[in-house]
Amino acid sequence: MLGRFDLRIRIGFSVCSLAALGLTGATPVESRAQDQPAAAFAPGADVDPQIAAALAAVRTAYSLPGITERESVTLRPLQGPPRTSRLSVLIDRGDGSLLHPPRAVIKLGVQLHIEAVGEQFRAVNQQNKQLLFEAKLPGGVSPESLGKIIPALPLPQLAWAFSPDAAPAGATLRVDPLGVVTWIRADRRPGETVLQGTSPRGPVEMVIDSGTGRLLRLSAAMGEDGTRLEIRTEPAEPADDRGWAIDPVGRTRVGSMSELREAPAAAQLGARAPGLGLMTPSLAAWDLSGSLREMLLSPTQAGSGPAYIALVLYRATGADAGADATTEAALQATFALRAIKKDLDRRRQQGEASEIRLLVRPVAVLELTDVQPSRIKSIEEPWTRVGEDLLWTSGGQALLDRFAPQSAGVVVLIDPEQTLLGRVTIDPANQDADAVASQFRAILKDLALPEPESPATPDVPEELRPPPPGDLTPPPPK
Repeated sequence: MLGRFDLRIRIGFSVCSLAALGLTGATPVESRAQDQPAAAFAPGADVDPQIAAALAAVRTAYSLPGITERESVTLRPLQGPPRTSRLSVLIDRGDGSLLHPPRAVIKLGVQLHIEAVGEQFRAVNQQNKQLLFEAKLPGGVSPESLGKIIPALPLPQLAWAFSPDAAPAGATLRVDPLGVVTWIRADRRPGETVLQGTSPRGPVEMVIDSGTGRLLRLSAAMGEDGTRLEIRTEPAEPADDRGWAIDPVGRTRVGSMSELREAPAAAQLGARAPGLGLMTPSLAAWDLSGSLREMLLSPTQAGSGPAYIALVLYRATGADAGADATTEAALQATFALRAIKKDLDRRRQQGEASEIRLLVRPVAVLELTDVQPSRIKSIEEPWTRVGEDLLWTSGGQALLDRFAPQSAGVVVLIDPEQTLLGRVTIDPANQDADAVASQFRAILKDLALPEPESPATPDVPEELRPPPPGDLTPPPPK
């Protein structure tokens, strides 16, 4: 059956797209040196004082312990849609002692979680608590040693912290994955310093925080085809071990990164979705079929297209439920789906009668012990403020695990018979509403594909033509 996709929000181009752009693998300075003017590497070369001060600030910033940042990375082609992914990183250069070794932690979307400490590398799939990959990092933490295990990632901060040759003297600075950049201009703005330069791939603009020296934004040409790389960063949570450290206890070691598969979901695409037990905040049972019929009576839903239900299920537990990152991620995912629904409605009203008709509802998933009227009211408040009608269920984490194991939320698409057609896991830590929309549109696009038509055969008598697809009735006798 067409249209059954199991999609995940992840760092979608960390391997395939970076490889296509020639970004995979480490980017040693030596391989780029021949592309740079010799004077750029000469100690004592004349350098604009503002450039020198800005580069010194960058070197100092990423030598400090416990740097944590969230980063969005966008590849923006000259033609076609941009591709954006998010990741989080912890950088700690350490002090060289056994008690404080160099450490780098990278989280890519909802799946890959990497921790490198000293000469020890660990990786897990955040949606599978059973598996662990370990390896040695000869020489310790650096982009070069990591690049022997994973594809190079657009994280220039790693080189600034762990590669001594990343910031040679003069007006140069290594910026992975671009290579060594020669900076030619620095301008001060309120709270920012804007650096402009050139790399082997083309012009580069980098914005750093004037107060901290940390990276704020980067925009760079990636080659002659016009594609641009854009990076934006912001500080993340304080650098303690909550959520950053990988605990190997109880995990089974695997022999390669490719074996870090997510735990299989119990709810299979194409099968009937598990019972949801949906309720309204007034403690009334919510009738899915009745609500769908009511929606279809609206003039905006006129047409012949199929009707589907998109449910944004999210975990609503803990003291901050209703005002936490998971709720915010669910809100953003719901807004993204509302925009898709609005576009589908507009297209039907403009004559595309066969377009999909979509019902969107957010669903707070509570543990049974959390079901109290006051609790439900507090969880409902952020949705009421934006005009959304919230549903809830007491299925708890066990229900979420049936759709997306060990996740905090998931968008599920079902039909009126409650067949599971698609799902998109949402990630509170690295939420990207554009990615939710893109992956959900891909599911709808496949569902909307028409069956291929039989080729016309006007020169063949009707009784001798083959039956259309799916029609097993034999042709009448001659």
